[in-house]
Amino acid sequence: MRTRIAWAFVVSSLVAVVVDTIFTAAHGPLMSEQTWARHGWPLVGLAGLGCALMGALIVSRYPDHRLGWLLCAGSLISVTMATEAYSVAVLAGDVDGSAYWAHVSGWVSSLFGWPAFVAVVMVFFFAPDGHLASPRWRWAVWVTAVGLALHTLGTLTMDPSEFVYGEQYGGRSFSNALLVAGVSLVAVGLAASAVSLTLRLSRSAGDARRQLLWIASSAVALAFGVAVVLVVPHIQGDEKSWLAALPMNLAYFAFPLTVAVAVLRHRLVEIDVIVNRALVLAMVTGLAGIGYVIVVVVVGLTVGEGLSGFWPSLFATALVALALQPLRR
Repeated sequence: MRTRIAWAFVVSSLVAVVVDTIFTAAHGPLMSEQTWARHGWPLVGLAGLGCALMGALIVSRYPDHRLGWLLCAGSLISVTMATEAYSVAVLAGDVDGSAYWAHVSGWVSSLFGWPAFVAVVMVFFFAPDGHLASPRWRWAVWVTAVGLALHTLGTLTMDPSEFVYGEQYGGRSFSNALLVAGVSLVAVGLAASAVSLTLRLSRSAGDARRQLLWIASSAVALAFGVAVVLVVPHIQGDEKSWLAALPMNLAYFAFPLTVAVAVLRHRLVEIDVIVNRALVLAMVTGLAGIGYVIVVVVVGLTVGEGLSGFWPSLFATALVALALQPLRR
């Protein structure tokens, strides 16, 4: 049962990535600064899918492993990306839909996005064995948890029917004060997790050191990305510039990749590198779906109605299938 729940995270993340791509393409050009910097497509959504895959792989072998479930929780970031994309596209008039539910969708994205991010931070605290480096690091875990609680409380005190994603940090309301305090405490927790991993890395050797090296590099990169997000806007005066957001998005995208190397290459949590047919089928199916959407939907929205119809769809399917053959082998 737990294994099925873990793989359900993979399915939901895959669907979310496809939905995110559709609404993001409807809102504006995919290869634009606004899409990559303001929204984080496609790096953040794919990071969520990668977290889901690694979490499901660990839970399939160890159903009670803390790291596996934290990775599954971190995969919810891809779902929040999809709800954010829907909210922005509808409110901008690019997609037909109810304005009320668009506001609520943006509110849901803010409500569940931060728990997913905090789950990633907790991975840094509990890697590689599911335990803290020492009991004295409990304060950092509590600081992070309090930050998440304050941010969640701040979101809950806002009116969902009037919520606009990206504008929740403006003003001097009580809700805004809670949100800012929550973000600050979570940032402190992230920095503490990077320090904890670095200290643990300095005391390790052999395979454990190689495992932690990959995870620690991801923690440092993510902490640097958060610092850039907080500092650069005050220098440039632009809250969502390319320079401010790109390091954060790249660090988020690299996180599941570093976990994959630690697990599959250096046997973190003692999982052998055995890719069974079920995992191959899941990965190929997911990549085929994403490829089809990119070819048919994205290109179709770019050039117009030229890709609609049976024969263009058949051509796109064949093209995606041929491209996946080398990867499958």
